[in-house]
Amino acid sequence: VVGRAAARPPRLLEINWGNPKHPRVAIVGKGVCFDTGGVDIKSAEGMRLMKKDMGGAAHAIALARLIMQRELPLRLQMLVPAVENAISGNAYRPGDVVRTRKGLTFFLSPPEVKGVGFLSWSYPDRDDDQWLYLPELKRVRQISGSSRKQSFQGSDFSYDDLQLFDDVRDWTEKDVTSKLLRDAEVVDGVPCAVIELTPQNKAYDYAKFILWLDRKDATFRKIEFYDKKDGALLKTLVLSDFKTIDKVPTPHRIEMTNAKKGTKTTLEASDVRYNRGLGDEVFTERTLERGKVD
Repeated sequence: VVGRAAARPPRLLEINWGNPKHPRVAIVGKGVCFDTGGVDIKSAEGMRLMKKDMGGAAHAIALARLIMQRELPLRLQMLVPAVENAISGNAYRPGDVVRTRKGLTFFLSPPEVKGVGFLSWSYPDRDDDQWLYLPELKRVRQISGSSRKQSFQGSDFSYDDLQLFDDVRDWTEKDVTSKLLRDAEVVDGVPCAVIELTPQNKAYDYAKFILWLDRKDATFRKIEFYDKKDGALLKTLVLSDFKTIDKVPTPHRIEMTNAKKGTKTTLEASDVRYNRGLGDEVFTERTLERGKVD
């Protein structure tokens, strides 16, 4: 949010050092590289003397350097979220409400993905933040850049696909153009409206999507993904075995079929609960590493 108006996007700087067998130490320091104050603009002198804004990053980098210079028997991870606070028409304003959705997923089977954890923070106006925990490496890595186009753990879902399921709920006419193709087509015994969506200024690998939307409760029943390269059908997502939990229609079976590869991935949910009063502190890398939510 702070870096929304800057010409250079925020960056997460990461340094890993040391023997993986040694005790782990993580150092995190915030770095506002230059702070205008945003809409609440600072004086010129205030901008020049903005030591506190980058003090956390400076301390983290200095301490990490000391650990490496002394070759201490530690496994070091240093993280510096770096940002510039600039001024423009889309700058964060005092009183603005920032909407996010946070999700945490742990995989129980099959054996090749058992123990894998996935954490996502979704935003309406920028890319998700995504992290993956790999139990065989006992570490968390952030998914960013071209990695989002890759397959999620060898499945027919990409990391971008996982973001898209959250994005589509927030799309407006600025994000996609829409066209009603058919008004009442039945999927799994449910009458659906069939809608074509064409992304505008979205960096997806898909030229368009065709959605089957339940006319009664507006849940997605089926989505077709069309390849940006040749316009052909690339993937089909089918959601089924819906059960109402706390008044929320919830699919317990999700299938993604890749038409070009001839492969299919099935996700099954065994225990879904809502409104558990979970705080933001649950949706963290530490919870990913623990592999459970208390």
